[in-house]
Amino acid sequence: MTLVHDGSTDVADVIANRLGLQRVGWITTRPFVGECDLNAASVMDAAEIQNKYGGYCTTLIMSRDESGFPTTTAWQVSKQAMALQRDGMG
Repeated sequence: MTLVHDGSTDVADVIANRLGLQRVGWITTRPFVGECDLNAASVMDAAEIQNKYGGYCTTLIMSRDESGFPTTTAWQVSKQAMALQRDGMG
């Protein structure tokens, strides 16, 4: 998986901070439901983001169901996965 930094996230973070809000997660996409929802790289990416922004952060996977309708699945990695990533073991 390749993470692409959205250039607008820095501006969004500034606006959110001024409004007293904070980042609560990140969104990734998959073509269809069940296509390797979270592989090892995705778990480590999620752990990195949770370590950076707090354990409350959520990974939201957007995809399409069998009928082509949009669907979402929310995930959080474990504290163990966060510790592995933090300690450079992931």
